[in-house]
Parts: sequence; structure tokens; C-alpha cells
Amino acid sequence: MKNKKTIIAIAIVKNEEDIIECFCRYTLGFCDKLLIVEDNSDDETPKILDCLIEEGLPIIVFTNDITSCLHKRTSINDLAEIAFRQFKADLVIPLDADEFVTTDSNDTVRLILEDLSCDMIYQIHMRTYIFSEDAMQRKGTVLDRFIIHRPIKLETKLKSLISYTLFVEDGYRIDIVSYDTYPSEYSPDRRRLFFDKLLCAHFPFRSIEQINTKIILAYLNYKYMPKQGVIAKHWINIYETIKRHGGLSMQQAEIESVFYSYSGDMTEITDTNYHESLISKPFSLKPVFPDYVIYSKYTPLPKEYDIDLGIILSLIEKMIEGFASEKNETLYEKNKILNDFALEINETKSYYEKEIQRTTKEILSSNSWKTGRLLTSPVRIVKRILHGNRDRKEALEHFNIQNNLAEMIWHKFDSCADYIAFTDSPHAHTQKNNEEQINNEVLKNKEPKVINAFCIVCNKKQNIRIGLHLPSADKISYRETCVCEGCRLNNRQRLMMALVEKIHQNDSGPIYIQEQVTRFYNLLLDRFSNVIGSEYLGEDKEPGEYVDGIRHEDCMNLSFKNESISLIISKDVYEHIPDALLAFKEAYRVLEPGGKMVFSIPFFIQIPTSTKRAAIEYDELVYYMEPKYHGNPVSPLGSLVYYDYGQDIFNMLLKAGFQKTEIICSDDYSYGHYGRPYLFLSHKY
Repeated sequence: MKNKKTIIAIAIVKNEEDIIECFCRYTLGFCDKLLIVEDNSDDETPKILDCLIEEGLPIIVFTNDITSCLHKRTSINDLAEIAFRQFKADLVIPLDADEFVTTDSNDTVRLILEDLSCDMIYQIHMRTYIFSEDAMQRKGTVLDRFIIHRPIKLETKLKSLISYTLFVEDGYRIDIVSYDTYPSEYSPDRRRLFFDKLLCAHFPFRSIEQINTKIILAYLNYKYMPKQGVIAKHWINIYETIKRHGGLSMQQAEIESVFYSYSGDMTEITDTNYHESLISKPFSLKPVFPDYVIYSKYTPLPKEYDIDLGIILSLIEKMIEGFASEKNETLYEKNKILNDFALEINETKSYYEKEIQRTTKEILSSNSWKTGRLLTSPVRIVKRILHGNRDRKEALEHFNIQNNLAEMIWHKFDSCADYIAFTDSPHAHTQKNNEEQINNEVLKNKEPKVINAFCIVCNKKQNIRIGLHLPSADKISYRETCVCEGCRLNNRQRLMMALVEKIHQNDSGPIYIQEQVTRFYNLLLDRFSNVIGSEYLGEDKEPGEYVDGIRHEDCMNLSFKNESISLIISKDVYEHIPDALLAFKEAYRVLEPGGKMVFSIPFFIQIPTSTKRAAIEYDELVYYMEPKYHGNPVSPLGSLVYYDYGQDIFNMLLKAGFQKTEIICSDDYSYGHYGRPYLFLSHKY
């Protein structure tokens, strides 16, 4: 039977390595496509998704560099917008990675979804499977191991399905609480129907470590983040238990999974009577796969960590309490908190000093837990502290000794003519022929080519994926591909990090980077102590103003004092600035003598004069060419391109005050740099 509807599932995932493969395989049994925002996981989730895509599963993964991840509500609605408008979905199902749509009827999930009307709001009950010691001892996937679920009376949340009519025509949007729907000011009334033919199996707790994480996270968000709602006294007591005893017992963990997210009256519930209402009913694949078994091909085995949560939680509390109390962040305040925290750590666990200080520095500067935002997982923070990579210098020296890897090859050019001559050399032609063969192979096989090379960001050899950066592309763009499977940075981003480490040794002076909600920014924090990031949040904001923990800056009117910044980093920003010369002058103004600016732009090296595509004239936006937009991590609308830069960019930078500008390039295949990616390096003497 030909499907009448296009049904697409959407999800935001982070650190779901134990369940993401199972979720994708199952969900695609009744959906036509799965759209996922991968929200900077630090486990194996991204690699598993890549493997599933290579198998040919219809999964499209976005990162927070492509769609807005400032808020979960914004992100999930961005995904729905893409599903409805780009992929012509009739029905969208918003899910978490631990949620599996199923039915107790004899029909399949797909047949039931096909019969739904598009002008009603359908809501389905959750069925929460609970954690138990028996489940931890069983083999198989999550769906195989957890066979006991709680009764309907303990389910206080409903899952909503949303149609094209509701979202596009009526203006309904998806909320973050169980992905319910809510109307806009102009939305017509639509009947809500509790739909008992479907239900959503939920597996929120899958290990004691994860239960610890969720409770700690809920408590800290309640205590330190404003406007995050009310948390039950029961949860506070459990948090104190974790802190006092360094974790939960197996029995305590089971109780927590039974009453997770329950908002009813718990006064009559005891540790002994909750068992009486539990239901033993294994999850069944038949509503989706009548003759099929879900298997885990890429899911890693569970890991055990011996972590003293009591000590760590005390330290994390002090750090967050000090930071969250400051409404206006300054470098002085940030460094004071960092130093106080590091001092406290040194008195308790001095042998972890270096790794803890490095990780703490990243936490304090990250955009994911500042005032008004949710905290990242403290348990995973601790795992990184206790089990993270060794010191960068030691790791690099160890690797080089073992593999005899030479230092990366760099090329510097003072003009476009010099770079063009370099690309016309016999060596470059040999590389171009090799890259053309890779291009033909990728187009023919319709999958990326994987090579093994040293990634300077990961400090070890990694698989580097060379493929099309857009599904519609007919040729490899080498600056946008060569993506490392470890850090997930592309060719120019890895080159940028390598150059920054080369020119900013000894962590000397403040770094200003013109982004703040990206993976690159967070990785930069891992390496340098004095990093300031920003985004452009709109003309109604003041330079230097913080909005939900994100700093606003206008490149044409920076808030920094004269000669206060040591290094400026800009990745594909200046083509989006209405007045490029003014922006370059501002960069020169805030740089200290001896300071540098390293930046990338889409560059048309064969064109003598830059093309101005648009401008602001008398407060009006004027287009000289067909509008062109690039992706923007803080706006789903993208960023307008004002300039296509040509060779005269050297003269622009000279007029702005920079005494020297170089093109910096690497063609070192052993470091995964194919296609001769290049950057600009401007000097203020």
C-alpha cells in the first residue's frame, strides 16, 4: 500500500550513545525521515549517527552551527519548520531519543498515523519503563532489558503530534514540556483529542550514573537558574542523599525511576508500596517490525566510573553559586571565581589539579549553563576531570615519538599573486589530480571517503570524512569538508585552531572570537584561559550586553577599549557586515600593539575587486544583486551576504590600519588538510 502521508520525526539529542541507535532504527520503521539536532555531545552519539547515515538510513543531522540551539523550544520549532516546508511533511512527531511510539492494538503504528485527521491536536499517554537491578543484568538493547513499566495513574504528561495544517496554516508551535503544542495569538481553536490507540514508551533511566545525573541536574537548575520552575521537596532530599553518600543505592535508583517527573501527591507513597502498582509487560516491536529484531551494531558497552560525587558536588555548587550571583559578567569576576574554585580543588584533590582547572575554565566560560540557561551535566564534567585526556603537550609529544610525525607544513604568502603561483606549482597539480579522483569517487559512491590523519584538535589520529557539505552539491568544497570524526571540525576550522595555537603561545593576552554558541568556541575555551565570545543579536541590543548568557557585539561598533585585545578570531563573519572597512578599523582599534587578527571568508581570489551585493543606505537595506544568505547559529533566517571579497581585501585591511596581511595555507595531507585551505592573518605593529 502506498503511504498517503509524509511522516517525519524530529529530535534534539545530547549524549545518548546507549540508546540513539535503537531509537533511530525503530523510529524509521514508521517514519519517512528523521531530522535531528545533535547538540554538541561529548560521547559517541555523533559517530553512531554518522554510521547510520552511511548505512543509508534517511537521517539528517543538524548541529547548533546550522540551526538555532540557544533554546530548546526554538530548536524544535526550527526542525518542524524544515520538516514541513522543505520536506513537505504532513505530520511531524517530536520525540526525545528515549521515546518510542507504539500501540497495544493489532494495527501497525504507521497505519494508525495514516488515518489521523490533520485538523485536530492528538495527544497520547506516556508509558514509562523503570530502572531495576534485573534490567541491568539482562542482555540486549534498552528495549529488550527494561520490561516493567509504571501504571497510567503515575503518568502526568502527554505527547502531542502536530500536522501541517496546525503548524503552517494555524500557527501552532511546539512547547518543550513533553513537546506539547500551544497556539499563537492568531491561531484558531482546534479540538484536542486524547488518542488511546497510540502511546509513547519512555526509557528515562537506564543506569545509576544516569539517574544521578538527572537528579543533580534538576536540583542545580532549580537552585541556581532563575525562572526554571519549582522542584519537589522529594527531589531535594534525594539530591542531598547523593551528595552525602556519593550516589544512590540500587533500590533508591529504582524508586527514583518510578516517580520520575511525577507531579501528583506523593505523601502516601512509601518505599514498600510502590511495587504493588508496577506492570510487567515487555516492549514489543510488532507494531513497527512484525518480523524484525532491532540490533545494536554501533552502541558501545556501558562504562563504569568510580566517582566521589560528594566532594565534586560541593565544589560544583560553590562554583555555580558564585558565578550565578553575578548578573554582569566581567573578566575579573570570572577569573576570581575560577581561582577560588581551583584553590578549593587543590586542597581536596591536588593530583587532579591540572585537569580540573582546565575543565573548570571551560565550564565557567561555556554558553550552556550561564545565568538563565540550563546547566550541563555535572556527572559528565566529573568524568572528564577524572578520566579525560592527558595534558595536551604530553599527549602531543607522546604521539610524535610513537609515530615520528613531522610538524605540520605551513605556507605563507604576502599577496594573492604569490598564492595563485603556489597553486599552479607541479606539487599542487599532483594534489589537485588526487582530490579530483576523491571527488569522483564520492559522487559515484554517494558516500564520504574516510581517510586517517592526525587531528591537531584531538591530539591524535582520527578518521577524516571527505564528502559533500550539502546534499545538493555536485562538487566537494574542501574548505567545508574534511570533517574530523572526533572533534567534528571541518578543514578550515581545524586549520584555524592550529594557527591560533601557533601564533598565541603561552596563552598571552585576551582573545576575542566573533562567535559564542559554536563547537569551535567551546574547544577554544579548552585551550586558552582568557577568551571572550559574542554573537550579533540585533540592532536593538547594546554592544557588550548579555542576553541569556550570550554577549552581543556589533563588529562595526565594538564595546572593547582601545588596544585591549591580543588576538581576534573571525570565521566567515566579515562577508555579513554592511560596512567592511569600518569593521576592519574597529578590529584594528581594539587590538594591542603586536596584536593579530586571523580570519576566514569566502574568497574569490581570481577577482581583482570585491563585489558589494547589498548595503544600508539612509537606514534602508538596498540590494545590488539577488540576496544570498548563509547559516546563522542564532537565527533560523540566516545571515545576508553583503560582500563577495576579491583581491582588493588587502587594500581594505591596509586602509583600516593593518601594516601587514598574509595568506596562511596548509596542504599537509598527514594532518587531513586537502584542497589547500587558507586563512588571512593581519598584523598590527
